[in-house]
Amino acid sequence: MAIRIVGFLANNAVIEKRFNDASQYYFMMATEYISLVQKPDYPSADDYKNIKHFEENNLKAEIFMAYQNVHQLIENPYHNLVHGALTNDTIFNAA
Repeated sequence: MAIRIVGFLANNAVIEKRFNDASQYYFMMATEYISLVQKPDYPSADDYKNIKHFEENNLKAEIFMAYQNVHQLIENPYHNLVHGALTNDTIFNAA
């Protein structure tokens, strides 16, 4: 039930364009799924399912963390003029 609630919060954060929060929620779900794995050396079918959910949510967390920088540049284009070349490289690599 906790995973469903955090998933709901993550979806709402994406809808509200709060990508840092969404990233944090997806990472929380990923860590919760990986903690459900009983035998990492000899995983069962449920363990494989939890590992798959972990990988999916961890990837989403990384994507939303990177996209936050791109979204910030789109929403506030003058931010780039203030911070200079390092910000340009960060945005390019995140994109």
